[in-house]
Amino acid sequence: MTDAPRVSISVVIPCFNSAATLPALLESLENQTLGRDRYEIILVDDGSDDDSCQVARRYGGVAIHRQDHRGSGAAREAGMALAGGELVLYLDADAYAAPDLLEQHVQYHRGHPQVAATGGSVLPAGPYGIMSWQMVDHLSSWFNCHPRSRYSAPPEYLPSLNFCVKKDLVQQHQVSWADGLAHSGEDVLFCHDLRRQGLSLAFVPAAVLCHHDRPTAAGHLRHMRRWGEHAPYVRGRLPSLRYSFLFPRSRLKLAAALPLIVLGYTALIAAAWLRAKPLTVLLCLPQIFLGRLAYAGGVWTSTTKRPPVARASRP
Repeated sequence: MTDAPRVSISVVIPCFNSAATLPALLESLENQTLGRDRYEIILVDDGSDDDSCQVARRYGGVAIHRQDHRGSGAAREAGMALAGGELVLYLDADAYAAPDLLEQHVQYHRGHPQVAATGGSVLPAGPYGIMSWQMVDHLSSWFNCHPRSRYSAPPEYLPSLNFCVKKDLVQQHQVSWADGLAHSGEDVLFCHDLRRQGLSLAFVPAAVLCHHDRPTAAGHLRHMRRWGEHAPYVRGRLPSLRYSFLFPRSRLKLAAALPLIVLGYTALIAAAWLRAKPLTVLLCLPQIFLGRLAYAGGVWTSTTKRPPVARASRP
């Protein structure tokens, strides 16, 4: 008796109260150009109190793992342990996949065995109004991974919502999500650890995921503030990362750095979109600026606090 052949790719979906968006994602995964016998789907429910698991059970072939609420990093690590694929593709539950998403990741990894991880593009889940908060949230969140993003060197970081790793290579080098932050920033740390181990990541623009962005000002500003709250415990503690100097532990020094954080980050977002959406990003600049103010507020209030999950400073 021989063992069953290993699937090419395991799709791991960290999930917390995602019943409303899971159907679109799971339906998109049922209609991939990659043969269904070549991939598996693992939903890691992170302590949801809605109908997420019941929704997932409506779709055949979805393995469901439940855990107490410990954050998306812990959910990704649990999914990695369960995955049987040569590759592990992490997809967020509030998105849906282009028909060839899995095939694009698989083909790139097969053609580039030295690459440990790939990040794909992120597009809006639907048509957004030019100055809608959904558009602002999209521009502010995914400026480094839209299809026209270009990298002259391997990227320092790619977001985890559409992120594929070679399982054996990552485990061999003991790169883990397990000691990451509870709710955001863990993907920056994961990418940092990959590169610290001499591994590389690559951006694959043809691997497209469509994301449901936040439709209200309050939702966008809360999201940006939360990102700011984690920045001192990510970039501020890892001097090898770009812009780490902008997050000093001294409040006096931070007060001097905040204008540069707000203006510099706004300019970075604008520059990233100028080729792809020049008019849209220019019209949205006032709203993007407000989001950067919320981000700076999060940085300020968290500077002397502990992160949601304590971790040692890394070299």
